[in-house]
Amino acid sequence: MRDVRALCALTLLLGSLGLACSPVRKPREIHTHMRGQADAAVLRRAAGEPELQRALARGVATVDPEREGLDALAALEDAQLEQRWQAPKLGVNLALRREAPAGWGRQVLMWLPDRVMDLFDVVSFDLGLGAGLGVDAHLTRAAQLGAEAGASMGLGWHGQRSLGLRMHHSKQVAAGPWGQGFVSGFDQGTGDRRMGGASFDGAEHQPELLLYQEWRDYWAVGARGQLLISAELDLHPVQLWDFLAGIVGFDPLNDDRAHTQVGRLSAREELGMLALRETLASPQALSEYRAWVATRQLPPAEEVSPPADAP
Repeated sequence: MRDVRALCALTLLLGSLGLACSPVRKPREIHTHMRGQADAAVLRRAAGEPELQRALARGVATVDPEREGLDALAALEDAQLEQRWQAPKLGVNLALRREAPAGWGRQVLMWLPDRVMDLFDVVSFDLGLGAGLGVDAHLTRAAQLGAEAGASMGLGWHGQRSLGLRMHHSKQVAAGPWGQGFVSGFDQGTGDRRMGGASFDGAEHQPELLLYQEWRDYWAVGARGQLLISAELDLHPVQLWDFLAGIVGFDPLNDDRAHTQVGRLSAREELGMLALRETLASPQALSEYRAWVATRQLPPAEEVSPPADAP
C-alpha cells in the first residue's frame, strides 16, 4: 500500500511539473474525466463526506460552469452545513471542513497551534520561473491595475495552508474591478488542492466567481510581477479577521483543527483533478471542450452511474 501511495504521489508531482508542456487534451478525454469526477461526487455524498463531495463538484463546475445538474451535484444533505458553507463573499478563504466531535481538552490543546496557523494564513507568497511578462497590483480585486501575458510555475506558501507548487497562466488587462482576457491556475501542495479560472470580456471581477471561490483570494492586497522570474506577495485581510476572532474563541472561516476535519481524495480522484487542472491551464483545450459540449446534449451531472472501483 505504501508503494502504491508513493507511486501516486510521484505521478501527481511529475504531472504538475510537466503541465506547461503537456499535450492538449481532447474533448472526449476531458468529458470522460468530468463524468468520473461527477460519479465520485455522488458517491462521496452517499458516504457522508460533504467536503469531498463539494470539492469534486466544484472541480467539475470550474471547467464547465454551464453543466446541467451542478447545483444538485453540489447540494449537501446536511442543511446546517449547507447554510454555513454558503458564504460566497468570503470566497476561497472559507474552508470546506466538517465538524468533528471535540471535547474541551482538545480545544484547549489546539488553541495555540490553531492561532499560529491562522497567523500564517495572513501572508502568502510565490517565487517561480516562466515565459511571459507582466505586473499586477491590487488593493482587493475591486481596485486593481495590471497587464500580464504568460505562464509560470513556482514554489511558495499559498492559501489554505498549502506549501508547494503553483501554476499560473494568464493573458489579461485589468483596471479597477474590470478585466479583459483570462486567468487560470492551480495549487498542489500540503493543503487542499485548488484550481480556478475565468475569462473576462470587459466583465467585472466579483467574489462570487469560481476563480475566487476556488483559487484566488478576491480580498487580497498585494502584487505580482513576471519577467522570466515570477514573484507574488499577498496580504489577506479576511484571514487577519479570522486570526483576531480566533483569539476570543470564534472561527468564522471554519479552519480550526480543534473542531473540524477533512477527508482525502482517492488516487483516482486525484488524477481526475489533475486532468481538470491541465484542461483549465490550457485555453485551447478549454475552448475546444466547451465548443464540443455545446454541440451535444449531455446528461445532467447528477445522472451518472458509479464506477466499478468506486472509492
